[in-house]
Amino acid sequence: MEGIGNIMIYLANQGKLPWSQHKFPGEFVLKADMKPNAEELHHQKIKKYEAKMKHLKSKTTLEFLCQGLPPQFLEYMNYCRRLGFEENPDYNYLINLFQSFMKELSFEDDGQFDWVTQRQKIEEKIRRDEEIQRNMAVLKSMQQTTSSSKGFNQKMLAQLEEE
Repeated sequence: MEGIGNIMIYLANQGKLPWSQHKFPGEFVLKADMKPNAEELHHQKIKKYEAKMKHLKSKTTLEFLCQGLPPQFLEYMNYCRRLGFEENPDYNYLINLFQSFMKELSFEDDGQFDWVTQRQKIEEKIRRDEEIQRNMAVLKSMQQTTSSSKGFNQKMLAQLEEE
């Protein structure tokens, strides 16, 4: 439940969490010219990274994590922290927490998600750009045809005038 809250906070903060600035060491790729203990060193880096992330996450207060967000996020996270391991969450309470917030802001649940409408806008822009490119190619072709026919017509006129 708390992990879902972290994802919601991540999305609400445009992809940022206090610990997300730290880079993961990456996957280990064996290369021929590596030192014999390279893989071990890489695993040590990963262990160090994981320890650092665990420390950062454990030291980050919920108040700091939810700073600048609507109070419902902090309320959700506090609820999750208080929840016992064997305890069943009150899903209706949690859903209502955010639905009432949507109503406060006069948001309408239209079933459309931002990422769907965003993708539709991008696809429409791509279609428009492709159409513009096709039209430009047609115009260029017409220009070339027109200019070459002008040249042909001028040559024909010159020949006729000579005769």
